Amino acid sequence: PLGTGRFVAGFLASKLEKFEAFLAEVERTAEEAAPHLPRAQSGNLLLRTCGLGRLTHLTRLLPPAATAAFATAADDAALATFAKLANLDALTPCQEKQARLSLRRGGLGLRSLHERREAAWVGSWLTTLPRVRASCPAGWADKATLTRSGPAWREEGRRGWATALLNACDALAARGAYLDTDGAVAADPLDEPWAWEDGFAPLRKKQGELSQKLEDASLRELLHAETQTGKARVRSCGGPGAGAWLSAIPADAGLSFSDEDFSIAARFRLGQHLCLGGQQCGNCYATTGDGRRAGERCQGRL
Repeated sequence: PLGTGRFVAGFLASKLEKFEAFLAEVERTAEEAAPHLPRAQSGNLLLRTCGLGRLTHLTRLLPPAATAAFATAADDAALATFAKLANLDALTPCQEKQARLSLRRGGLGLRSLHERREAAWVGSWLTTLPRVRASCPAGWADKATLTRSGPAWREEGRRGWATALLNACDALAARGAYLDTDGAVAADPLDEPWAWEDGFAPLRKKQGELSQKLEDASLRELLHAETQTGKARVRSCGGPGAGAWLSAIPADAGLSFSDEDFSIAARFRLGQHLCLGGQQCGNCYATTGDGRRAGERCQGRL
């Protein structure tokens, strides 16, 4: 990146501050709206459509090591805002992982910037490296530069960008996201992987394809960590249309959720008790599966 490490850190800190200010305004808008309006539902839409994508370009511009702490802080801030809007209890690690999955994988659509930053960085170079090679002196960004055993590697290693790019490719491969010799994204190791050959044409939309493989890996990890009941719940949440309510626009009464209904739906999706802690009645329903199936009546607290 251009500038010193201190400059980059300061630049990212300013972007994070603006993002947190945006989140605070989303929360304030929901708090100050009239109680009969779909406040939580509208706040969720503002968060997902106007907030989460406003930082992605920074992970395309800067190497993953530079954006790691920044992306983690942004992820945590966005999830905290949703938890406040939906009146959720403190999230467990499994619930956090589920929340960061796409809707069709059973999540809340709060996709992690931190987990996708390598895909963004590699995807950016797949689009721009041919133009970089055409604009720079011969040999500056050729295949030899991106070959760890090549004669130019020691010099380029000091510059950092080539190291960061290959390290990002390794990180993607470790999570099950590979590129074959033609630039197609695959989920399994390849005999002939992508090698940054000289003269390749720009490859577009690879960031999204690589991110999909990363989300598949996150879903596998979540299912491995969940209980038997939790596995069934997550899979059902990823069924056709099961997450459509999270994208519903409250254009009329039939598409609007009260704050209570929205909170209950979000709690049920994540496996939380449907009532707030300390407010459960004797007829509350079990959703965590502690010796019971979801939907069975259990003994609660007054």
